[in-house]
Amino acid sequence: MDRFSQLISAPEVALDLAIWLEKKGEAFYREASERVNDAAARELFTWLANEEATHCETYKSLYASFTGEEVEQEDLFGEYGHFINLLIGEIVAGIEIGATDTLGDFLEKALAFEKNTLRYFQ
Repeated sequence: MDRFSQLISAPEVALDLAIWLEKKGEAFYREASERVNDAAARELFTWLANEEATHCETYKSLYASFTGEEVEQEDLFGEYGHFINLLIGEIVAGIEIGATDTLGDFLEKALAFEKNTLRYFQ
């Protein structure tokens, strides 16, 4: 097993990755909720953002229970940070919000993000 395979299988790395993915998802959904004109869509994206924030707190709690340490870091540094950011980049690829995105674009990107996240954690 190579070094990266060992890192990915470590529970604290999986939790760290999950925390950062939830942060990315929350940011995407918050921006989407601010950009759509449809009230029902705005409500949906706000709800999804809140769910992502709740999941993030759950993963932080699990991380603390598992490692005995609180998650304090707001940025990822060094080789480890670069590695996690590469993984996050693969998972969130394609959910960048464009200036001309429509409600349909936001929904497609939301579904792609959720599918990619599920595939990673299977």
